[in-house]
Amino acid sequence: MKKLLFIAYHFPPDAEVGGIRAAKFAKYLSEFGYEPYVLTIKEKNIRQKDENRLADVQKIKIFRAALWPNIMEILLMLRNLVFLRTVIKGSGSGSNTTDVYHPPEVKNTSGFISYIKRFLDSILELPDTMIGWLIPAVWMGYWLIKKEGIEIVLTSSPPSTVSIIGLVLSKLTGVKLVTDLRDPLELHERKHASRRTILSDTIEKWIEKRIMYGSGKIISTTVQYAELLRSCYPELPIDRFCTISNGFDSNDYNLSDTNNDESDSFILTYLGTFYYGRTPKEVLEAISQLCKENIIPINKLKVNFVGDVRYAEGVPIDELVKKYNLNGCINISNKIPYKESLAQMQKAVVLLLFAPEQYYAIPAKAYEYLFAGRYILCFAKDGATADLIRKTKSGIVVDPYDVREIKDAVKKLYLFWESRKKLTIDKDLILYERRELTRRLSQILDV
Repeated sequence: MKKLLFIAYHFPPDAEVGGIRAAKFAKYLSEFGYEPYVLTIKEKNIRQKDENRLADVQKIKIFRAALWPNIMEILLMLRNLVFLRTVIKGSGSGSNTTDVYHPPEVKNTSGFISYIKRFLDSILELPDTMIGWLIPAVWMGYWLIKKEGIEIVLTSSPPSTVSIIGLVLSKLTGVKLVTDLRDPLELHERKHASRRTILSDTIEKWIEKRIMYGSGKIISTTVQYAELLRSCYPELPIDRFCTISNGFDSNDYNLSDTNNDESDSFILTYLGTFYYGRTPKEVLEAISQLCKENIIPINKLKVNFVGDVRYAEGVPIDELVKKYNLNGCINISNKIPYKESLAQMQKAVVLLLFAPEQYYAIPAKAYEYLFAGRYILCFAKDGATADLIRKTKSGIVVDPYDVREIKDAVKKLYLFWESRKKLTIDKDLILYERRELTRRLSQILDV
């Protein structure tokens, strides 16, 4: 059995969705001739945990490297320390009054200070805020490669720091590097303009090029992104760029809970985060109109938003609910454990999928939606996500910002549900099983 170093920042018990793909690869790789040694961050550095996810990786050898603060974080800590000392010094002066520290006023002439801050933000956290993991991970990864006789390094990113760690280890040891990109790599395009400069963009483009040239294989999750990379790097072999989609693990589902045909409510559910331009504003407006026109009785309607969903584009979702007079039928809840989220999918009539500005990427939950077997209402322009929904005939794709089109789609889905018309997905879903996707990964690793 070949030994493989699998570097993944997000890995169980990390609750981030990015950790699922890595965990499932690690779970099934041994069935295809590879023994994974997982290198990830220490548990104390994980922001949000889902302990249930550890069940998939109980037999996996996991090594955890420290996450050091990056330079920007160190500077902020020093600034806060100076502030604290100033306050303490003032409070011990013997005065009977409470001293309050007032930082000196600094006049911002010609935006110079603003530019300096922007410059520091853009350079000191290249390529991302997780850069503090670079040295500890390289140190431990090098030790593992030498100690265990590891032959291949596989990385899972974002964060992009992981790809750099893999590249450095490959250069230091000469082992083959395979880079798995869960999301498109374009480093600088992920950042707000206030945290970018011409210099930082140039450096990040150089880093991206080094990763492309230094990897034996580059894996993307969509055909569209693989084709983009081939066009950006025509000098590299075409077969360097491969595709392995995201998927689902049927073992995670309780199939006894799949029948919701007798539900008395028309249930629409979204699980995830409102970011990257995702907002329920238009669908709530469309639903409100359908209720006012008595097409959908409001007492038959339930809409669930589950996850990081209390705000969208800076607007509280509660305000949108009040604006469209949908109080009482909208349920907003915080993030729930992964297995519970799958159960929520199975209880829905319609699953909402937001991918408005993602031509090259498909939200990972799309494949879990497919296995749940519910109608999918997809808010997306033409691109990878829209292609998947149309190819599988698993739902309806609408313009994310066209209320009339969304209204027509919701009405159609409601009438389907009212007539108890069942959804038949026109695609062999075994292609998206995590075990089969890992088989595909092993074939890429074998080359």
